[in-house]
Amino acid sequence: MLPTPRRFEVTMLFPRSSRRRTRISALPLLFLTVLGLLIGGLGAPAYAATVTVSGAVTGKDGAALSGVTVKLGTLTGTTFTTVATATPSPTGATGAWSATVDDGAQYVVQYTHAGYDVSYFKSGGTATNKPGEATPLDVTGGKAGIDARLVNGSAEVSGTVKRKGSLAQGPLGGVKVELLSGGAVAAQATTSDDAGNRGAYRIDDVLPGTYTLRYSGGGLVTSYYVSASDSSTAPAAATTVTLSSGQSKADANGFVPSDSRSEIGGKLTTTGGAAISGAQIRVYKRSAANAQTGDVTYTPELGQGTHFATDANGAWGPLDLEFGSWLLEVRAPAYGTYYLSGTGARSTDPATAPLVEVKVGEAQTINASLPAASTTTITGQVKTASGSPIQGVTVSVEYPSTNASGQTVWNEVQATRATTAADGTYTANVPPTTDTRTYVVGFLAPGFRTQYFDAKSSREAATQVSATFAAPRAGVDAVLTPATQVAGKVRAADGSVLSGVKVTAVVLDPAATGARRDRWVTLKNGGNDVTTTTELDGTFRLDVPKDTPFRLSYAAAGRETRYYPSAVEPDEGQNITVAENEVVTGRDATLPVLAQLGGSVVEADGSAYTSGGAVELWRRINYTDNGEKGGPSHSTWVLVKRAALSNTGGFSFTTESGSYRLSLDPPMGWVALA
Repeated sequence: MLPTPRRFEVTMLFPRSSRRRTRISALPLLFLTVLGLLIGGLGAPAYAATVTVSGAVTGKDGAALSGVTVKLGTLTGTTFTTVATATPSPTGATGAWSATVDDGAQYVVQYTHAGYDVSYFKSGGTATNKPGEATPLDVTGGKAGIDARLVNGSAEVSGTVKRKGSLAQGPLGGVKVELLSGGAVAAQATTSDDAGNRGAYRIDDVLPGTYTLRYSGGGLVTSYYVSASDSSTAPAAATTVTLSSGQSKADANGFVPSDSRSEIGGKLTTTGGAAISGAQIRVYKRSAANAQTGDVTYTPELGQGTHFATDANGAWGPLDLEFGSWLLEVRAPAYGTYYLSGTGARSTDPATAPLVEVKVGEAQTINASLPAASTTTITGQVKTASGSPIQGVTVSVEYPSTNASGQTVWNEVQATRATTAADGTYTANVPPTTDTRTYVVGFLAPGFRTQYFDAKSSREAATQVSATFAAPRAGVDAVLTPATQVAGKVRAADGSVLSGVKVTAVVLDPAATGARRDRWVTLKNGGNDVTTTTELDGTFRLDVPKDTPFRLSYAAAGRETRYYPSAVEPDEGQNITVAENEVVTGRDATLPVLAQLGGSVVEADGSAYTSGGAVELWRRINYTDNGEKGGPSHSTWVLVKRAALSNTGGFSFTTESGSYRLSLDPPMGWVALA
């Protein structure tokens, strides 16, 4: 409803002569004014105010970036709505852009480039690829200098870094991974140390291009990517990685060796393929042979130090070893002790066994099969009374048996007799003992009294030793005392050595009666017979009383008995006397096989002699009354052997070679034989 009209009085001024008062209604005037305004508004155009926004874009390297499409718009969550596209579109060489937008509004600036993630302006000058971090611009009055640096490349590379030279190639945390472009670091990351993601890395925001991947870290040899399954420590062997826009390369794995160690391990089986569990694995450093002594030493000593046992599957390791040469030992009582090469080849001699070469980046799987052992071990140490080790002691391991002649024979069970090392230790490889067979262990060394375990002077008095696969025998030690000895070697006529020959020191017993040869008896020393037998190599060492003259007898079944140097009768042998703690060597002998002598007795007319009787074999000898102690010299004929005649007059002898005379009983005269 319009308000009630009021009357206004308007005074119009005229010349004083014509001044008059006029009244005009106000309502018509107001209406005209409003109507005029309405008509004017409908007829004139409406213009909103606009402003200019401008800026520039640089790349990750800080240089002007061309090819960028710049848009201004609004963000709803992560949805961008374009309001204006800047020009030039895309940006040119200077990276500059500008856009015209309504004044007084707020906009978000978006950057799109083929090599980068879609990014947004963020205060501070570095664009972000996270919409939620975008900084809206209030463009009231226009804005200039809206500059941004794009840093979020559109490609990425990832992978896992593992240890090269380890059997399991375990992942490595804390390794620096660098993406190189033209030798410069374009981006880098560090591998994870988290238990569930150890060794993994990811380099995001990478620009498309061609790169080299480098892996490095403390205690590692810097390496370069070659393939998803290999790396190289040589830069020249590196394979480049080319990333295109938006590409994600997820298999850029690295394999980096330690700069000091690599691993070895393997599996032990029987020759039939069954796993061997509980075997002991040890490694040693082996020295070169000493030029003066020929000794080879090991660190730690053989059989000492930490060992690693094979598991139920026969597996052992990994052993993480320093680079270099190692002696790899396997000890399994039921299979033996072996030294393995890098290919698993077996050796039994630690001094000559091939060494395992541990090299940078090379893990080695050393599998070996072991034959069932035929021997176990007896070990010990030999020293002097003052505690000094004795090197070069020959260790015998024997058991007794009886030969066809009823004599006791001592049988060596080692294929090669053990000898003590520089520290006096030895290892004898022997067949396992049984309920009916145990061993006597002897210790023989020039200049020392021969001894049998445990500190006995004869085999018969020795303490028996047992050794099995499950229980090798250790601690079979000896303390040797200086000895007065005579030593030599016994051979056959063809020069081959003779073992088992009985070597005895004999002296004449003045009180004895009977045949001359029978009056020579075994010398005693401390109540024990002074006798021994030759070793496998034909040698002997015989402990004798000091300053006591004697003669040496050499006797073996089927061979001639000789007296040093080559006599067939003790009376014609040579005296030997040894001073205290002296070793007299070179008392060698040769024992021929016994000679055969046979014939027949006939009547004067040539017919067979059938009257019976016997043939006697006589030899002429020279002797002294007191044997080895001298005295007046004599010569006499002695009866050597006697053989009964057959019913046809035949006879035969097995005897030592030499000159004899034959006589017939009943007496029929002498027959000389040369």
